[in-house]
Amino acid sequence: MHNRLGPYLIDEQIGRGGMGIVYSAHHEDSAEKVAIKVLPGGFSTDESFRVRFESEIDALKHLNHPNIVQIHGFGEQDGELFYVMEFIEGRSLYDIIKHDGALHWQDVMRFSISICKALKHAHDRGIIHRDIKPANLLLTTEGDAKLLDFGIAKLYGSNNLTADHAIVGTADYMAPEQTEGARPSANSDLFSLSSSMYAALCGKPPFSAPNVPAIIHKVRFEEPVRIGKRVDDLPVDVDHLIHSGLVKDPAKRIPTAMAMMHQMQAILDGFKQLMPRQTPGIELLTSDPTTEVLPEVSQDHSKSLDDQTVTGDYDSPPQQFDETITTSTGPTTSPTGESERRTHYTEVDMDASLESESVDADKAGAVLAIILLLIMVSGLAYGVWYQLRPLDSNQLITEIEATSSQNEKLRLMSEFISRFPEHEKAATIESVFHRLKAQDELQRFRKRVLNSKITTGLSANELRIREIWKSEDTAEKRIGSLLGFTLMGESGSLIPPLAQQLIDELQAEEDQRRSQIQTQISDQIKQLQAMLKTDPEKAQQVISGLIKAYGDLAWLDDEINTLREMAE
Repeated sequence: MHNRLGPYLIDEQIGRGGMGIVYSAHHEDSAEKVAIKVLPGGFSTDESFRVRFESEIDALKHLNHPNIVQIHGFGEQDGELFYVMEFIEGRSLYDIIKHDGALHWQDVMRFSISICKALKHAHDRGIIHRDIKPANLLLTTEGDAKLLDFGIAKLYGSNNLTADHAIVGTADYMAPEQTEGARPSANSDLFSLSSSMYAALCGKPPFSAPNVPAIIHKVRFEEPVRIGKRVDDLPVDVDHLIHSGLVKDPAKRIPTAMAMMHQMQAILDGFKQLMPRQTPGIELLTSDPTTEVLPEVSQDHSKSLDDQTVTGDYDSPPQQFDETITTSTGPTTSPTGESERRTHYTEVDMDASLESESVDADKAGAVLAIILLLIMVSGLAYGVWYQLRPLDSNQLITEIEATSSQNEKLRLMSEFISRFPEHEKAATIESVFHRLKAQDELQRFRKRVLNSKITTGLSANELRIREIWKSEDTAEKRIGSLLGFTLMGESGSLIPPLAQQLIDELQAEEDQRRSQIQTQISDQIKQLQAMLKTDPEKAQQVISGLIKAYGDLAWLDDEINTLREMAE
């Protein structure tokens, strides 16, 4: 363990991961407490990495924002590269979810607004985070949120690495375009933030699987289960917001952190009167805080701190790419003694970096206060006019297309139908209105039948559907039990569409399960083919066991036939 790094005296190790070791430390003169991350050994001998390191860390001096963990400086000592960060009193979102469980949606909205502010600040300066995940979101004891490790993913993913198809990030939260090796954009960060919000609400990320390739496949090609189906009493606007951030096509995703922040604030403001909360901010989440910069390290160092992800029930192995700490050419050896000669520490001059933006604080504050007052007054007047103005047909259509809130969309459609029945688009809008209305009614019906703790007032058929859905039977058995309800001819009844909806979900789960089993057996077949040459006796035992376990499943006929041929 180091005794000092630069002008800082080391106190203790507080974290270890694939991207380095984290120490708590204090300045030898000022006693200021900091966190120091030391990069894995060997990188200082790679000249190209050294150049990227100093360039990227130095670039982060432009990120001066209360919701971004501040970089104080960087350096090299004893052949190891390191950088110094502010020390945060609080807990990571990963740690909170793992130990305390899922969060209330209002708390998720509040800390996510802070993260959006941080992202806007960074994106405005052309800096992409690239690895947003619960382990990099810190909730402070003061009830705020901070974003950690800005630009570090890029550091490990140089242009050369990208060209060699290396992928940097955490699979569970990575945007589809990142898994394909494409250059990430600002809304790649928004996809990852949406995934982290999803995990905060229900305890697991939207895409999870036993291994990285399976997760990547889901991220690229599968749609996640709607968060509203996993969380009781979740406002439909929250469901829409998160899933608009999880759209595969970056061009169709929420465009900016500012837009996402405004939507979250609007959702919170809309529910203030209906659902007041006694706990301000996110103080609820830090009632028993521990002091840490990263999630608490387990004694099993094979699961690195930086590699932790919110996969499944938090007991699954982390799904971090191994490529995050590799280079395309490998470190180059430096002459003996070069690391000692290069020992140095550079303080990040935040004041100098912002010199062009600085003005006399008192004068600027006074001017800003006057401007803000004028904006507030004019904004209030405009808001009153805006709310009361009658929209024409084209404006209504624009509003209908722009809103992500289903309730608001239904309200606007109803207004359009009543005011402009002769409009050329009236029939189309009316058709969509009735379809959305039916979906909304079905969602409310589903919640009442399946998710409500109150069962009084439910019919015998509704109780039976509830019993089938909550049973421990296999998906196949539950599908068979529900089929009869899809054929009910009750006029206006929501039972048939509910039963069909549940069948579709169960079938999707069953298809996914079968696909995973097929993939696993196919992988085992490849391994067994090699094992037949080195240890044929053991291979035959495994083959026999697989045939015995899966031989009666018709959907595995191809794989079982291959195994039987291998057994001959």
